[in-house]
Amino acid sequence: MRHIGLRTKLIAGFIVLVLLPLLLGGLTASTYISRELNGQVTKITAERLHQVNMNIERELLSMSKITNFIRIDDNIPKALESPLTSERDMLHWVHLMDQKFMQISTMAVNEPLYISLLDFNGHMYSNWTQSRQSLDAVRSSNWFKQTLEQDGYPVWSLNQDNYMVAGGQGLITQSMVIKDQYLKKQLGVLVVSQPVDPYLNILQTQDPSLNSIGFIVDESGRILGEDIPRLQQLYPSIEPALISGSKSTDTMLNGRLTSVSHYGIALTDWRVVQAFYYDDVFSNSKRIVVWMINVFVISLLFFFLLVIVVSNVFTRHLNRLRVTIKLIESGQLDERYDVRTRDEIGLLGKSFNLMVSRLRSSMEREVVLERRKEQAKLEALQAQINPHFLQNTLNTLKWMSIMAKTEPITEMLMALGHLLDVSIHRGQEKITLAEELDNVRRFLVIQKYRFGDTIRIVEEVDPLTLDMLVPKLSLQPLVENVYSHGVFGESGGEVIIRTVRESDVVRLAVIDNGKLVSAERFDEVRQHLDGTGRGSFSRIGLKNVHQRIQLMYGLQYGLTISRDEEHNLTNVSITVPGEEKFDHDNQNSGY
Repeated sequence: MRHIGLRTKLIAGFIVLVLLPLLLGGLTASTYISRELNGQVTKITAERLHQVNMNIERELLSMSKITNFIRIDDNIPKALESPLTSERDMLHWVHLMDQKFMQISTMAVNEPLYISLLDFNGHMYSNWTQSRQSLDAVRSSNWFKQTLEQDGYPVWSLNQDNYMVAGGQGLITQSMVIKDQYLKKQLGVLVVSQPVDPYLNILQTQDPSLNSIGFIVDESGRILGEDIPRLQQLYPSIEPALISGSKSTDTMLNGRLTSVSHYGIALTDWRVVQAFYYDDVFSNSKRIVVWMINVFVISLLFFFLLVIVVSNVFTRHLNRLRVTIKLIESGQLDERYDVRTRDEIGLLGKSFNLMVSRLRSSMEREVVLERRKEQAKLEALQAQINPHFLQNTLNTLKWMSIMAKTEPITEMLMALGHLLDVSIHRGQEKITLAEELDNVRRFLVIQKYRFGDTIRIVEEVDPLTLDMLVPKLSLQPLVENVYSHGVFGESGGEVIIRTVRESDVVRLAVIDNGKLVSAERFDEVRQHLDGTGRGSFSRIGLKNVHQRIQLMYGLQYGLTISRDEEHNLTNVSITVPGEEKFDHDNQNSGY
């Protein structure tokens, strides 16, 4: 197996656990911030368009109020209906109209406001200097003819030609027919006009860097905006978005993604249109996101270099220790690690030096024993192995296995050493269920290397039972019995270790799905547990556990065995009193 250094693992761990989460978090944050900024820009743009629409409606409403104010005046029909037969009559009505127009001028929101009142006798009253050409220009215009056709309904004209000065600034006009009191006879036409400058100012964006497109369009496609030739060129691409039914639509203009929003003006059939290029609007937010990413990348590079420096500091002493271990592995047992620090690595080095010294002594003893082996063969066969010496030997073998990096052997030796330690220390008859489960797990480690992974172990342990006291080596023989006598197919089997606390007792059960024995053999096992059986009984471990429990707690406790033929299960369980370690210690100390 290829060696992977601790420094490499630290750097890889930093990349996986720190760098990648931070990178993903940064990307997520930048995406979220960008989305929020874009949303705010879109919201502000929509609010501005709404404000533009309201301002334009306010202007138009002011004109509409002035029109209504003139229309309801009783003197207006009289002026239009009375023929001007004398110069005196003309001066009278001109003076009266001038007063009316002066009064109206005080109501106007924006100036100038041009008011004209035409009769059908060739006369026109106005608040501006008129000429015969201007009167003819009004009467010959299309909007004037449309006003006569509407017969009293107001007609709005967008960016119409200036009828006062040829080639002058365009006008916004509202015109309507004035009728008699019976609303039957047409008496004249009222015309209220305003220059387009206030509307153009409303349409202008406040941000010069934003290349937005704002204009007003009527039902016939007539446009009012800053650059009318450019707007007329773009309008065919914008028009489908206006009839789509949505107030905001994305479209392509000049090869750039564009957002088109529009509002209908309540008093007219006009629409206020605002279009902006996404790359212009979101350029600021993109710059912020790019700046954040740059700062984030620089910070990550700094932290990465910091991790490399820190990992070098931590791994330098470990590399020295590794070099010493390599020398000892090559057989140079005189080598020792030069301890220079007082941290965990220094303590590890001291322990390592002590271990090497003991290992060398042990190896020297082994050499001596090997030389005497032939002479002591007979005595060795006759001698009994001291369990304590066996345990020490296992510990020595364990360290040798660790040095040789044979992990499976090390794991088995550690498990066997633990089980041996439990068996030879007999001063304590009761241990906690947690300790007994640990013994079982050590035993299962050995069985795993004997039988492989064909048998699956499932633990269903009630946490309330872990501190309960049980006889030492009571659960382990039950599991050993499964491995010794259980018969499983090629697909293996399953063993369930279950602990349950019921009232004042604790039940420990080992359930397996191995092949069931015959009914006669099963009855024989149960009779031997009850003490009524005859003949030999091979399951000494089970009977030993059963008898120890009854001697310790009484005949009402012990081991029971049952079988479930429907589900092919064998259940061996132990019942002991529910005694906690804390209560047991208090009793032994006299409380």
